[in-house]
Amino acid sequence: QDRLLEAGEYVGETVAVGKNGEFRPIEYSATVIREKGQYAGARAIVRDIAERKKAEEKIERHAKRLEALHAVSQVINQSLNLEKMLSSALDKVCNAMDISSGCIFLLELPAKVLRLEAYKGVSEHNVRQLSTVALTDGGLGVLLEMKEPATVLDGSIGVAEADAIQGMLAEAGVKSVAAVPFCKGTDVMGVLVIFTAQTRVFSKDDLDLLTSITNEIAVGIDNVKLLERTKAMSVTDELTGLYNRRHFFAMLDAEMSRAERSGRPFSLVMLDLDGFKEYNDKFGHTNGDTILQLLAKTLQASM
Repeated sequence: QDRLLEAGEYVGETVAVGKNGEFRPIEYSATVIREKGQYAGARAIVRDIAERKKAEEKIERHAKRLEALHAVSQVINQSLNLEKMLSSALDKVCNAMDISSGCIFLLELPAKVLRLEAYKGVSEHNVRQLSTVALTDGGLGVLLEMKEPATVLDGSIGVAEADAIQGMLAEAGVKSVAAVPFCKGTDVMGVLVIFTAQTRVFSKDDLDLLTSITNEIAVGIDNVKLLERTKAMSVTDELTGLYNRRHFFAMLDAEMSRAERSGRPFSLVMLDLDGFKEYNDKFGHTNGDTILQLLAKTLQASM
């Protein structure tokens, strides 16, 4: 990596062996000495640049990680589709960590399972194994208390049948794992897991970056769910939970068009509550609302 200057001076970088046998990067500047047009020797200045190289590598890693965090933030702010957002975020994470494999699980509390929502570099066989990871009662408690990254994916994060999980990881040739929870406040929403077939010690900087990224992912998930709730509220009656007039007419148009295309019959059923006005007048609107809610539950149960 040297270059020749016009004055006959060579400058560049190379690697030299130190007194202890250690290879160290050096920078040199050498000038050829000539006498009567013949080579007579050289004068050189050599400088150990190991510390400078380390600093440059550190700056480069830091810049790459800031870029990754910014890229994840952009993906989350621009995507309102949960699956697309998580897949894109996982891709950015793997690129930033120089790792080819990873998964994102979302926690479903009622079912006490971790549901696989995004994955990269995972075989279809392993995807089927990981699609739903059951949690024991005790394990769920451990997971809900998980606030820091873990580099061992076993019973310590509350996975039921930890031996089976470890067996799957061994089958896939996984040597190193990092699992990082993402939370809304103090509530765990899911786990980001990255793994590699090479032995790797995840540094504090690695885990700090993953934690920053999972914080962004948690915000993205919350935004998507808020949007879904907002959309549901716009087409749902607040009292009964049934679809409202706006949704009815939208679906009516869609179903009539479908019936016309398919040539199949189309039916519309109209319901009315006999004596409902008299009931309201006699027992009050609060009791009338209760009747409407009971009717809505009956209709939902019959569908």
